[in-house]
Amino acid sequence: MALRNNLPMASVGDGVETDPWMEVCGYLKKILTNHPHVLINMPFVLTPDLTVDSEEMQSLSAGFLTIIESLLERKPSSAPLWSQWRFWRMVEDAERPIEPLVERVKPSPLARVGTVPPANIYNIYFEECKANGKWSKLIALLTTVWDREYARITRIQKHDPTIELFKPGTRPAPTSGDDWLTGLTLSVAPRLCGNRGSPLI
Repeated sequence: MALRNNLPMASVGDGVETDPWMEVCGYLKKILTNHPHVLINMPFVLTPDLTVDSEEMQSLSAGFLTIIESLLERKPSSAPLWSQWRFWRMVEDAERPIEPLVERVKPSPLARVGTVPPANIYNIYFEECKANGKWSKLIALLTTVWDREYARITRIQKHDPTIELFKPGTRPAPTSGDDWLTGLTLSVAPRLCGNRGSPLI
């Protein structure tokens, strides 16, 4: 199912307009009522420039968010599920807090620290904690990122003591996956202090 922005209102005659999301809502209601489990296998929902001005869609948002949140408790590593949550949160337009959900989901012990939820969800959580003055939680988030990124840099420099941090825009073309990860780490490292260290202080 494709979601497109700026869908025009459709006329049914006599100046009466219909909600262009009505057909989509029909299918979504069937999923919500009869097959909510399929959401765990749904693809990403990309929402950067999408606006949904539909009362029908908004009426479905609470039900979808409830189901998606229960699925995230079972599979918190699912980036597509998190993307669906972000989409329906945007549709709901009720400033639903993310903190209760992030604190409720429990990542697998095998998951790397700071990877569940995904980074974009951590960013939402970070901004919410900052807006609400939750400083202890903000410190924990910043410390996790600082420790992870600093450990990556240290590992790279231990392997090759002569290697230097890359200036922005000077990352060499990678020849392997390891090269790409090393280049990315070294290219963002100069910003680590300003982005994470200074706010942590």
